[in-house]
Amino acid sequence: MKKQTLRKPTRSSFTLLRQLCNLIPSHLVPKLARDTGVAENARTFTPWSHVVSLIFAQLSRAARCAEHQAEQRHQ
Repeated sequence: MKKQTLRKPTRSSFTLLRQLCNLIPSHLVPKLARDTGVAENARTFTPWSHVVSLIFAQLSRAARCAEHQAEQRHQ
């Protein structure tokens, strides 16, 4: 039987994460945070770092789901 190699999803997620972040205009996140009042309530995360962490969470979940679906197809 052929030996399967596992791909590391985080390696491609960082590249995709950077590409997605580059699509967001740099002025947009701070402006929205000020307009909605979120900026005053933020303590440890800046609005930008919060957005980046949320995008990363979505990408890592999508990668896990894709791995799970691939495993299900091979069973």
